[in-house]
Amino acid sequence: FHLFFLIKRIKSLNNFMIKQNFTGIIDLIIQTNHDQKYHIIDLKTCGWGWKAEKKASTEVNYQLIYYKHFFAEIVQVDPKDIETHFCLLKRTAKGKTFKDRVEIFKITSGPKKIKNALIVLNECVVNVNKKKFIKNKLNCVFCEYARTEYCDGLNKLRIK
Repeated sequence: FHLFFLIKRIKSLNNFMIKQNFTGIIDLIIQTNHDQKYHIIDLKTCGWGWKAEKKASTEVNYQLIYYKHFFAEIVQVDPKDIETHFCLLKRTAKGKTFKDRVEIFKITSGPKKIKNALIVLNECVVNVNKKKFIKNKLNCVFCEYARTEYCDGLNKLRIK
């Protein structure tokens, strides 16, 4: 393989119904010699690793799917020639070997997943432009606005 980019800033005017500029920073892009595929790799530091639920989380995986979509659009590469991966850098892993401390796993990102991710992103853009911020009730414990004047408890954040 050869290093294509180490930390690549991408800017794109997406092709949604609502035009919005996006900027993202991709940690690492390599291109393999044998098949000329690009591999977008997002580095994540963590304690001991991720649970299976987090690895399979749609919301977590969408980050790489957006990177793939916008990178393909910018460099004019067929998305089929791009694969996406998370690389976990484990701070508190029990073992001392590279294999114990670093875990790389592939995220599937085919056309249907990309389409679904873009629909979600478009809905987010529409809601933000309407100043409608959806509250994630599953994260109230960590929300700095929980039980404050800014929270109406009805699944949205009040903007004054």
